[in-house]
Amino acid sequence: MREKTLSKENSIIVTYCEWVLKFSIYLLVFSIPLFFAPWTYDVGDFNKQALLIACSFIGLVAWILKTLVSGKFSVRLNKIHVVILVLLLVFLLSTLFSVWPTTSFWGAGQFVSPAFVSLLAFAIFYFLTSTTFGEKEIKISLRVVAISATLVFLLGLAQITGWHGVNTIGSLGDFGFFAASLLPLFLMLSVLSKKWWRALFLLDLVLVLITLLLINYYFVWLICLAGCIAVMLLGALRRDLFDVRWMGVPIFFAVVSLFFILFNPQIAWLPKSSLEVSLSNKSTMEIGLQTLKSSGVVGSGPATFSYDFSKYKNADFNQTSLWDLNFNAGSSKILTAIAEVGVAGLLALLAVLLLPIFYAVKYLFYEKGTDKMHLILGLAAVLVSQGFGYFFHSSNISLDFLYFFTVALLVVLVFKTGKTYTLKPSSLATIAIIFVFVLAGLCNASIVFLESQRYVANVNYQKGITLFSQGKQDESLAYIKKAASSNTSDMYFNQLSLFSLVALQGKAASAHVTDPNAKQAIQNLINDAVGASNSAVAFNPKNYENWSTRGYLCQNLVGLFPSAPDCVLQAYQKAIELNPKNPYLLFQLGIAYYQSKNPDKALEYFQRMLDIAPEYAKQQQIPKIIDNIKAGKASPK
Repeated sequence: MREKTLSKENSIIVTYCEWVLKFSIYLLVFSIPLFFAPWTYDVGDFNKQALLIACSFIGLVAWILKTLVSGKFSVRLNKIHVVILVLLLVFLLSTLFSVWPTTSFWGAGQFVSPAFVSLLAFAIFYFLTSTTFGEKEIKISLRVVAISATLVFLLGLAQITGWHGVNTIGSLGDFGFFAASLLPLFLMLSVLSKKWWRALFLLDLVLVLITLLLINYYFVWLICLAGCIAVMLLGALRRDLFDVRWMGVPIFFAVVSLFFILFNPQIAWLPKSSLEVSLSNKSTMEIGLQTLKSSGVVGSGPATFSYDFSKYKNADFNQTSLWDLNFNAGSSKILTAIAEVGVAGLLALLAVLLLPIFYAVKYLFYEKGTDKMHLILGLAAVLVSQGFGYFFHSSNISLDFLYFFTVALLVVLVFKTGKTYTLKPSSLATIAIIFVFVLAGLCNASIVFLESQRYVANVNYQKGITLFSQGKQDESLAYIKKAASSNTSDMYFNQLSLFSLVALQGKAASAHVTDPNAKQAIQNLINDAVGASNSAVAFNPKNYENWSTRGYLCQNLVGLFPSAPDCVLQAYQKAIELNPKNPYLLFQLGIAYYQSKNPDKALEYFQRMLDIAPEYAKQQQIPKIIDNIKAGKASPK
């Protein structure tokens, strides 16, 4: 009797865990494309990453608990699991040997998709979905995708047309990439579905077309064309399974794509497409090759492209109006991976892109006709679209999430029911598995806890920024100090030093010289500014911006503490080591050397500035300053 009761209790726990697991997956499928939060400084991908980490790890805990209680688990064993695991291990190695380990683990600002923790969460989500879902869950999840995409398109189109909407995906290029990638899926779903669901999928097709027309980016039309060609080729080669009458839709989209690719028309009644600034493929490739020479087979680390760019950018970049920009990503996900995760990461990434397509095509060619064929064709075409697009554009959380979700669904459809493993009592294998599960659970809890700290810090930082813009400097600094005290990002320390300097300058201008309270307040702000700058440098010594801020801070504190002149020289020298072709840094160091009575060194840096950025140097009157120094005349200001 007791045994039966225990079995019933176990059954309830297993059912509850399964519900939590599936709900977390459905929630992610619906929310990732839509989610943004204005109460954080980074409103988009930072919030999506937090949601992804929370839900995927909650799902993992539910799966582990379900397995332990039921005493068994099933896994669809296949080589796609292996290549994703290899990619995860390569990213882990790259993170361990990264120039910025913390940034490689968590990401930086909006550039969090390449981070190791994001890939880990994607891999967990992929594993849970491919292990838990069946064909019934796939149908439900695809309807959830369609509803979420409809809202995404409506909000994004409202923003593009000036109706106060919001693009929840990212940049316009990201939005177009997302729409073009989903086109083959909605095409297949409209063929398979009936009544109201078909109406929804057809509505999404119309919204995709409108989105592509309004954005009108060359690479987006290329992605659309790639997806349509994939659908037409796979459908035509298996005419025995498909009614070719529906081929009119992909042919229509392909013709429209070709028209815009070949002629690039600007239709009068459509708004002109806005430009997005990005590196060229050539520049990204050059930076990647330079990084490989110094960083080896695992690159400089995930999410560290800004470091590679500042160190290895071509001097010709200074001849453009964008000389002072620091790019956090290259022209495409594939080319950026060369610098960030090296040859090993690039090969693993290509394997993850190609192997699911291979298995989908193999299934379409060699399996007998089933009702899954249309859906597998659509999912395979989505992977073709995204894989092709990764060669032309960078990625983000929404796009990568769509990719891993699509791969997981393909695994469910292509591979048969997984092998079931039983946790036998008193077995060494069972003890080992339980140990792994417990370890995974502890790591899970640690990551979620640390992520919550990062999230609270970001919220506090946004409050501080808002209050500072309202002139409430004291309250603002209190919130920024809270953000910095979390010790989760060098950006908070960097900005705290600058905000403290601004507040210091305001206090100094308004305070009475003999007022002891004012003097103490000024001294406190000096201590805050210097301490925050020291912390930023200590937290991330490979970020040239931390050293540049330190140099600027010390320049403004000359006369207030004795080591300020030496601080200026050391800070700008270190910044130039990390960003050797930045004319602003060369200019500031040249001035610092002249003011420290070292004209020869000043001439050296002024001349370097003139050589790499002649137009900017002329704006700063560098030729005249050089002549004056040589003639022993007035000091540069």
